Amino acid sequence: EYREELRPQMISWYYYNYTGAELDEFLLSLSFEGMQKRAREKIMELLVARRHYQRAYDLLLSYGCENLSAAKLVHVVCHQMEHLESEDESDEFLLGLCRSVFLRGKYNERILNYMCRFFHGTLDEMIQLWQASCDFELDTYRLEERCIVQFLYTEDFSLSVEKIFESYGENLGRETVVQAYLSWMAHQFVTKDAVVADYVFQKIFRLLQEGRELNPVCRIGFLKWCASGRELSPEEKQQAEIILAECSARECCFAFFQTLPPEFAGKYLYHDRVFLEYRTSPGSRVMLYYLPVGKQLELMTVDAARALGIDKKTGSLEPGKHGDIITVDLRRARTTPFYDMPVHRLMMDGNSSHVAEVMVDGELLVEKGKLLRERTDAEKEQEDLWAQKLKSFLDKDGYRPRNTAGEAYAGL
Repeated sequence: EYREELRPQMISWYYYNYTGAELDEFLLSLSFEGMQKRAREKIMELLVARRHYQRAYDLLLSYGCENLSAAKLVHVVCHQMEHLESEDESDEFLLGLCRSVFLRGKYNERILNYMCRFFHGTLDEMIQLWQASCDFELDTYRLEERCIVQFLYTEDFSLSVEKIFESYGENLGRETVVQAYLSWMAHQFVTKDAVVADYVFQKIFRLLQEGRELNPVCRIGFLKWCASGRELSPEEKQQAEIILAECSARECCFAFFQTLPPEFAGKYLYHDRVFLEYRTSPGSRVMLYYLPVGKQLELMTVDAARALGIDKKTGSLEPGKHGDIITVDLRRARTTPFYDMPVHRLMMDGNSSHVAEVMVDGELLVEKGKLLRERTDAEKEQEDLWAQKLKSFLDKDGYRPRNTAGEAYAGL
């Protein structure tokens, strides 16, 4: 009891007035059992100050790092690393101490090296470790692989992951890890229009050039990247055409085909196709409603007149109705070569430049694409009146303009 009462006072005295040999003898003979937390903290600092690192480490094993400063803890950690039995196996407790000092901003090259080899933490912590290790120009290969694998499991994306993968890919990362990352990013790009670094598709291109077997989503991702308006090299264009030919053989079409190099459209016969795509989850049931081009023409003529209540006067060519007629010239570049199916060609590819003649109530107003006379004020007022009436009708019906190119990637 007498010793227990004196021990805190002795520790306090030595803490503020310590001297060499006497202090060393006192520290090494001291028992930690039953010692109060504040006393242990002072003893820990004294042990580090006197360089009794092993004794300090034993105390850490039993009671944790307590409130020992990160700067002093670094000395204990580095001393323990020098006496590891094997550098190829990790010591979980020592690794935890390394993490503690690292997150408090105190570390050196040895600590970073050890953590690069063995540390598993949150993705944010490992990214922070990677950035610090790059500043020291250390070997980060194994750390990069752990970051990428953890990202693929958690899908906790960060822009730093792209930089980590670029470093890993340039250092000949394992093929399975590289392809898993490329597949994930390509899938996000194809199905969700995610913003993906160009390096991903440049890496896919290099692997394809090397003759590597890549899964369909990587190949389609590269093809979509080629359709994003960038200037392609001859080799990239050749590889894109190979993938496009594969898709055509499997009757697999995507809306982005329309922005591929224009010479592909005629060669693979999608220049006159309408692309309808809708994105949903795999296995979902999707009902598609398609309006034939003939019905589209009716909607613009007789159905429109019926909706406006003037179908008795116009909307179709019949005896007793107004002679409201337009003629179109389909021999323009946009609608050639001209085969057959003129209504389909007109509705899919026609525009105002194809109008040759316009006749209103029997009067020729446009000839050879040129206006023969200006509209009168009364005609302009009548046009505004019908425009307002049509708008009112559409608003009442709940019509809203829609994008005609949806996207469906349910199979990916």
